[in-house]
Formats: sequence, C-alpha cells, structure tokens
Amino acid sequence: RFIIMKAADSSPTAGGTMVESRGEDKQFNIGGWTAPDSWIDWRIKLNEGGRFTVQTEIAGFGTPRLRVTCGNAAFETKLPKTGAYGEFAPVTLGEIELPAGTTNLALRPVKEGWLPINIRRIMLRPVE
Repeated sequence: RFIIMKAADSSPTAGGTMVESRGEDKQFNIGGWTAPDSWIDWRIKLNEGGRFTVQTEIAGFGTPRLRVTCGNAAFETKLPKTGAYGEFAPVTLGEIELPAGTTNLALRPVKEGWLPINIRRIMLRPVE
C-alpha cells in the first residue's frame, strides 16, 4: 500500500518554489525550484511506523543532490536528469525509517551544485 503526497498538498517555502502544471498531461508539480535555500514539506500521518521506500516523479536538465528528512531520519541522493522540465520520470530516492504518528517529510536541496528540478509527488511504500 502506497502513501501518496501530491504537489498540491505540499508546503513549499517562499523563494524559488511554486505549484504549477506542466507536461503533456498538465498534472500539478512543484516547479521553479531555483533557490537552494528553499525546501518543500508534507505533513503526514502514519498509523504504523516502519521502513519505507521513498519514490518520486521528477523532471529537469541537471543532476543535483537532494536531502530527504523526516524527524531524525535523513538521507541524500543524486537525481538523474530527464532532459526537460516537462519530461517526468519515476525515481526511487532511497529508504527511510519513519515513526508512527504525525510528522513532516521534507525535501531540501544540497546547496553545492543545486540545479532546478520539478517534482510531481512523493510516494512512500512500506519495505517488505
């Protein structure tokens, strides 16, 4: 069972991020993410804690690094380029241990070498 967090349900910080629609299917995404000091987060509620695979759909020209945080858990990952801001591709970011209850899951740029990306959604899938 997946937990899906859509772009329209996110809380982007001011300065370089916005919710927009892009791509052939005009789905909402977080775009204009030019400022390495800005981040995006989602408020999530988990009935049961556990280990989750974090997946997303991204689009962009570069290969920046992204930090995924939730509570005390965090990891960094390098993103692949897709060739265009409207050309989205599924990407597995990594795995993270999450507690039961309500918390925030955040995506933060790694400032050094940051390049703009667009993100459609974040999906959490329990690791079997």
